[in-house]
Amino acid sequence: MRARSSCAEMLRLIRTVRDVMRNVILLTLVTSVLTGHAPAQDVVEFLRSNCVRCHGVEKSKGDLRLDKALEVSEEENSLELWQSILDRVGAGEMPPDGESQPSKAERTAFLKSVRQQISEAAGRHRRQTILRRLNRAQFRNTLSDLLHLDFTVDDPTDAFPADDKQ
Repeated sequence: MRARSSCAEMLRLIRTVRDVMRNVILLTLVTSVLTGHAPAQDVVEFLRSNCVRCHGVEKSKGDLRLDKALEVSEEENSLELWQSILDRVGAGEMPPDGESQPSKAERTAFLKSVRQQISEAAGRHRRQTILRRLNRAQFRNTLSDLLHLDFTVDDPTDAFPADDKQ
């Protein structure tokens, strides 16, 4: 019974890490899309040689047009599109069986290049986080919610400095 519980906890942890990593990738993809930078040339060539034949102007299987991903446009370079490309190519689902396949080196280089662009885009848009403190009422309500305490008699925020007037 203990081993089954431990295995379930490990699977839950793996899923959580996977979801966090997916969200990090999504966030950085959004950042790269919003910068308006064109994809790197090797990414463009990979898409043209392996994807646009089935997902282009003449054919758009699955209502997916990757020829538009080659243009720099916030509308066309959507987060969902780039996430789908990374997921499908990374999992080996695309190009599908029966189509010409990129070599393992080409696939790896493509994925590495996309990830590198994501990382660079995230670095370009790092902003300093502005830290704000809670005012007295917010702090009191937070403590009350978290600790289920009633502060009507003894208010811990009485000793705090006065809130700034805005």
